[in-house]
Amino acid sequence: MDLEGRKKDLEKKLPNLNNKHESRIRYTVAVMLKEFAKYEKANRELEKLFQLPKSREKIKAYVLQSQICFDQNNEEAAFAVLHDAIESGEFDGKEIAPIQYKLASLHEKSNNLQEALKIYEQALKQDAEYLDIVERIKGVKDLIEKAEAESKTKKEVLEKPIPAVETPEKEVKPAKVEEKREEKAEERKLKPEKKTAGIEKKVTLQERILYT
Repeated sequence: MDLEGRKKDLEKKLPNLNNKHESRIRYTVAVMLKEFAKYEKANRELEKLFQLPKSREKIKAYVLQSQICFDQNNEEAAFAVLHDAIESGEFDGKEIAPIQYKLASLHEKSNNLQEALKIYEQALKQDAEYLDIVERIKGVKDLIEKAEAESKTKKEVLEKPIPAVETPEKEVKPAKVEEKREEKAEERKLKPEKKTAGIEKKVTLQERILYT
């Protein structure tokens, strides 16, 4: 039997059940429609369920509707559904824990870790044994600590002063050493001139001897 066939079969049973199991049937239909991405039809079933008296399925229906909104990338609506359920005052004690848990998990998925932790802890007070709530709280605390440590490290790196680059100073040589070097340089310049003058003098003398 296909999806539509199953849906019609369940709806046929409703008039004969005197609404005793209507919440459960409508919730089951909504779940099936959601699994096949028939979100509009699923929401119509849930809206009908919301008109019925308080029940376990009605609580789960709010959770389901918020997930449908989230799957459609409508986070604002997903949060609104759960906030409305909490603020309605219809549920209390352990009844509200599933709604708070779902709200906290959506905040966790959205990386709103502080808000997620706060709501998880509220749900824990209502029902300490609900699903994996204790592990969830521990996991979120670990994520918060990790994020804070990374933020602190990044801040320290940014605030760390940059060491100044030292420019090597030019060596200052004593004046006397410089003077001596200058004198030697002058001597080297003069020596070739003296040597050349001597050679010229010698050549001139030879010429005189030969040609006189």
